[in-house]
Amino acid sequence: MPYSEVHWHEGMFLRQHHFLTEHRQLVRLMQLDEKWTLHHNWGLRSIKLNTDALANFRFAVSSLKVRLRDGTLIEVPDDGPLPEMDLKPVLEGNRKVTVYLGVPVLKSGQPNVAQDGPADHTRYYLVTQQLEDENLGVNPQPITIRRLSLKLLMSSQNLAGYETIPIARVEKSERAEATPQLDTTYIPPVMVCDAWPELYIVILQEIYDRVGRKIEKLAGQAVSRGLSLESPASGDVLLFAQLRELNAAYATLTSLAFVEGIHPLMAYHELCRLVGQLSIFGLSRRPPAIPRYNHDDLGGCFYQLKNYLDDLLLIVPEPDYQERPFVGHGLRMQVAMERAWLDQNAEMFIGVKSPLEPEQCVELMRQLDMKVGSSDRIEMIYRMGDIGLKFSHVPDRELPPVLPRDKGLTYFQ
Repeated sequence: MPYSEVHWHEGMFLRQHHFLTEHRQLVRLMQLDEKWTLHHNWGLRSIKLNTDALANFRFAVSSLKVRLRDGTLIEVPDDGPLPEMDLKPVLEGNRKVTVYLGVPVLKSGQPNVAQDGPADHTRYYLVTQQLEDENLGVNPQPITIRRLSLKLLMSSQNLAGYETIPIARVEKSERAEATPQLDTTYIPPVMVCDAWPELYIVILQEIYDRVGRKIEKLAGQAVSRGLSLESPASGDVLLFAQLRELNAAYATLTSLAFVEGIHPLMAYHELCRLVGQLSIFGLSRRPPAIPRYNHDDLGGCFYQLKNYLDDLLLIVPEPDYQERPFVGHGLRMQVAMERAWLDQNAEMFIGVKSPLEPEQCVELMRQLDMKVGSSDRIEMIYRMGDIGLKFSHVPDRELPPVLPRDKGLTYFQ
């Protein structure tokens, strides 16, 4: 359809053509303004699928807000019904299919309005509504309005003649009956990250939580050992370097992972930055091949970044020790052993937390005649006056660097 600005002048004979032409031009200008402000401006704003219907081979959309590539804004069910799709014939010869929302394109020289309900390849259809005078709230009158002919289409169908946008991907499940299920690795184009749970929760919030857990462990190690930025050991310098990069990323992820309305391109930029920051700790000391942002395949590029981050966060070292608390059991304190603790390369320490100075704590343990042994023999060891497992106090200067050094914590080995 042609786009032009109407020349309004005195004495002109008004036709519907004038208003339709002016309307098309205004819509075009608004769409260009939005497109030039943000290139990737199409996609889902929100969607709610009837997941229970999938088990019955039906694809049904309960509600949806979306902007098409041509700028058309659609809201279901407010703008009209969206007929559901029978998946049985679609999945007979296909393992996976992409589901599209389709609207017929506006055609020049052909009818674009159907008189008797939605019709294939006709963009609009007419409905009559009783609308009141909004100023007075009375005097309802029948008004004929246009509605978009909305339709669900599949990637296995011919999409010619429709303005389309993918909204989901469906695959056969591994069950014997091969019922349909959503492909969770696929993320359709979205206008904001919170429009799709896999992007908002499974990727962004999981990365936020993983980085947070790593920070807690590294920061806890630095604080408990009393490390400072001037610590001379190379391992300490590396720990602070990693902690600095993770802290910077964590502060940004606090907003990206939880604030609504964040465009996926902004989130992608920050994840790329995090991959680059952590790559210095990898073996190659340089970032991997980062995929280009693809607004129509967000799952492909975002999951690739998440895999990179998972690998890089494994490289960042964590405290190489495990801690388990003793629990009161009758007249003794005990802790469950793990098989890995009996490895020849493992060292075992008992930490005693008290307000006493280390020398006083050691003397108290001697006076209490503390015994160490297996839970099934410790009572006999105590009654018989046996020594049990030998243990001795370990000064802080002789402890492995990885162990925390909290105030009031005395170690025995």
